[in-house]
Amino acid sequence: MIKCNILLFLLFQFIKIINTSYECESLNTDLCLSAYPNCLPLFLNSCCPGQMGVCSSMDKVVKYGIEKSKNVTGCIRNKLSGAVYELHGPIGEIGGYEYFPIPNKTCDDLGCKNKGLECLLEPIEKCQPILKSACCVSEPRCSQNSKLLLTNVTYGNGNCDSSCPEEFNCRFIGDEQRCIPSRCGLVECPNGTECLPLEGLDIVSCFKTIKPTEDQGLTCDQVKCPSQFYCGKGIFSNADCIPLNIDLIGREFDCRFCPTDWKCDKFGWGGLCIEWKPFSPGDGVPCLGGVCLFNQFCNTTSQQCEFPKCDDTTCHKEMSCIQYQPSHPRVCATTNVIPFTSLPDSLVPYTK
Repeated sequence: MIKCNILLFLLFQFIKIINTSYECESLNTDLCLSAYPNCLPLFLNSCCPGQMGVCSSMDKVVKYGIEKSKNVTGCIRNKLSGAVYELHGPIGEIGGYEYFPIPNKTCDDLGCKNKGLECLLEPIEKCQPILKSACCVSEPRCSQNSKLLLTNVTYGNGNCDSSCPEEFNCRFIGDEQRCIPSRCGLVECPNGTECLPLEGLDIVSCFKTIKPTEDQGLTCDQVKCPSQFYCGKGIFSNADCIPLNIDLIGREFDCRFCPTDWKCDKFGWGGLCIEWKPFSPGDGVPCLGGVCLFNQFCNTTSQQCEFPKCDDTTCHKEMSCIQYQPSHPRVCATTNVIPFTSLPDSLVPYTK
């Protein structure tokens, strides 16, 4: 009998140690629900749409719900992902998160002007649309950068995270992050070049000036084109040699190929259709204390907002449907923009 009591006591202590050592904050929403009643999801409004809040202990979640107020009382940031959430009451210390008070500093508070520095407003998170919350306002900082005039400008593509002066955007040039001007008024091009925008990249660059001299009197009767070319009206004259049956030469991409209300990005004769409607945050459906994005639905099983998966009817027959995961929008792409052979393996599970 005594041995039995000792075993029960040790078992009770073991269970108690397991319960007290549960790190709920390290669990995602699905695992958090599985860890009930030790852990429970605490749904908080985030600066960027799609974030579902944090996983915390039952005691903290219940206490927060009891003491919750209508007004924002503070903010927390995920140390790993940088996601910012607003608080409406005391929550105590949460592992993996840092608390910070509601931002209220201004450029005048920093005294940038008195130090001879420029004051820049940096978004607290890089997403669109961002939540209209006291926790999500842009933060001022002093910068030694001023508006730059570049004489030798090259173009880049991609996105990067370096902090750039106002009216400059960060882009990769090779493996290097560079701040590239967003309008031609900031660029002085060398002689023989002109400044032009790079559509879809929000940057500008200098290109060699081409001034074609069109010969109105030239006719196809006077021109002999090489094999695989035919004579016709082109951009230089009425008798240009134009390639036959070459996929790289074609018409400008037609945005009517895109599904209704999707964002269209043209890349010459190719293009992308993105399931994204950034200026209509009210279109979403309510989901677990938040609001889903355009075209998302609330998946109560996975406890998150999701987009429909790609199928054979999603995109135009000349385009391919790509989707990284259910919470990401679908993308219809022409094969000359994203060839089939270069699709990463990580896209396979959600791509037809």
